Amino acid sequence: PSGNKPILAVRLDAATRNALRRAAEAAAITPSESLGTAVAAGASFEPSDEAHLHMDFVLCSDLLAKMPMKRLHSLQEALQKMVGDAAEAVALPMSFQRFELYAPDKNFLVARFKVPEALTLLRRAVWRECRSSGIAFPDAMWMPHVKLGKIKGLSRGQLNEVSCDGLAPFAPLAPARPLGLFLRGGALPEQADPGFWDQALLFAPSPPPPLSAPAAPSGRPASGRGGGRGGRCSGEASAARVPAVAAGAARVGGRIAPEMAAMQQDLGVI
Repeated sequence: PSGNKPILAVRLDAATRNALRRAAEAAAITPSESLGTAVAAGASFEPSDEAHLHMDFVLCSDLLAKMPMKRLHSLQEALQKMVGDAAEAVALPMSFQRFELYAPDKNFLVARFKVPEALTLLRRAVWRECRSSGIAFPDAMWMPHVKLGKIKGLSRGQLNEVSCDGLAPFAPLAPARPLGLFLRGGALPEQADPGFWDQALLFAPSPPPPLSAPAAPSGRPASGRGGGRGGRCSGEASAARVPAVAAGAARVGGRIAPEMAAMQQDLGVI
């Protein structure tokens, strides 16, 4: 039930979004090479806008736009405290797992990631808070993923024949870095401050990936295959690990430290 409804999402670093954008573009330009011959006859792939290449966290309903300001402020305070308490623990690298088709319909191509346990626990707490406020859908289970786009023109049987092996060279080379939560899509109450939902739920900064990655054979990005359900749509890659988050991220007077702001600006999020 996403559509254009508000979605609380995990903002990803620019390098990860660029890698996923290239994978989506490859699926759109050469679908038969990227997704197998099942998509060659009359089918197409519609890539997601790069602005949507973030990890869905909590799907919200249109009731968010109708919340009384007092209840909205209470929700914002609760979410800000949850994120602040968990910020450093959740700002760890997330390794790419594979490309696959999103069940049960299997017409969405997604990138799966392995997230730190602290982020899973934060998601559960945030979802419960949103549910108690009456704005969250009843989706207690969370499968961390990023939607790359939608396959059109295939039957369910044909979708079962799609293979994501051709996308393996486009797997992100380095783990993704979660930068914080933000709200995209939908609408807020008329008097609400949109800046809160864009900047107030940031995580502690994590270090940038290495400047250069190990060279892969034939000049292609290092990637692996296999591990997907039934041997299909795997496109797994073992990404290089990056150092753990620097402890004690500075926050002064509730403001983001200058170095955090600079990093956010470099990544194009402020």
